[in-house]
Amino acid sequence: MKRNKPFTRWTIVGVVIASVLMIMGMQLAMVLLTSEIPTWTNRQLLALMMIVPVFIILWIFLTFIFTRLTRIIRQLSRQMNRVASGDFSVRLDLKQAGPLRETYRDFNKMAQELEGVSKLRDDFISEFSHEFRTPITSINGFAEMLKDETLSEEQKKLYIDIIADESNRLTNLSKNILLLTSLEKQTIVTDVQTYSLDEQLRQSVITFLPQIETKKIELEVDLVKAKLTSNQDLIKHIWTNLLNNCLKFTPENGKITVKNQVLTGKTRVVITNSGPNLSQEDQEKLFNKFYHAKDSADGLGLGLAIVKRVLDLVGGKITVNNLPKTGVEFIVELNT
Repeated sequence: MKRNKPFTRWTIVGVVIASVLMIMGMQLAMVLLTSEIPTWTNRQLLALMMIVPVFIILWIFLTFIFTRLTRIIRQLSRQMNRVASGDFSVRLDLKQAGPLRETYRDFNKMAQELEGVSKLRDDFISEFSHEFRTPITSINGFAEMLKDETLSEEQKKLYIDIIADESNRLTNLSKNILLLTSLEKQTIVTDVQTYSLDEQLRQSVITFLPQIETKKIELEVDLVKAKLTSNQDLIKHIWTNLLNNCLKFTPENGKITVKNQVLTGKTRVVITNSGPNLSQEDQEKLFNKFYHAKDSADGLGLGLAIVKRVLDLVGGKITVNNLPKTGVEFIVELNT
């Protein structure tokens, strides 16, 4: 395909040539009008003969400019219509942009962002459908099996327990989806107050004591007094989901530690577990909605996404590190 030269270069050259020709023509016409030529009519005719070509050249140049600009704008308009119809894969050729180069670049950036958002939406719908369909299929299957009159009482109890677990899974899925959707729509943090962060952490740990004791996990809690100014309910989602994640991946007779540090202008909370190390892929995608680590067989994949969204809202950050040999460390930093 033929490569067009930059439109701005044509503009500068054309304007200079047209301006020079116009000035020369007008000066020549003035000379002719004031010179000693036999008749007035002849002097007018000569002046007109010099001015008309200049205006013709200028008209041709302006027509060329207008045609090029119209073509560029029409191309932009066509691609905008494609985006409006849902095709976010379109891109504009910057080499054909002329004076609208910045506009073309902004359009391409917009289309790329919209394409990314569309992909995330499609992935979300696909993952949500899968997560929602799985427990429903399980509940339906075991409900059908319960119709078998030859089942023993032990089998019936097992199937009923499974149905109850899957029902709870559906309930948690719905609650977390609603919570995450609400957080994603939220842009400001309200109900801000100063409270005891160490006490909040302590109460969060106490909530998980029955599960911790069941798995015979060693629990180490080392908390110093710390104040935090934020929304208590939002911050509590961070500790609840991090502790739940650690509990899920910590094996029996493993260990979970919860510590905090007070730094200048911020507070740091470190939660570790003795579960398996994370792969590079897991570390990169850990906070994505519905993402499951390779060693995870259950869970909704929403807990850590909620943690990340809350931290984004309150201006905090989280870091995930592998511990030597085995174990994972979550480091949360919050502005006090």
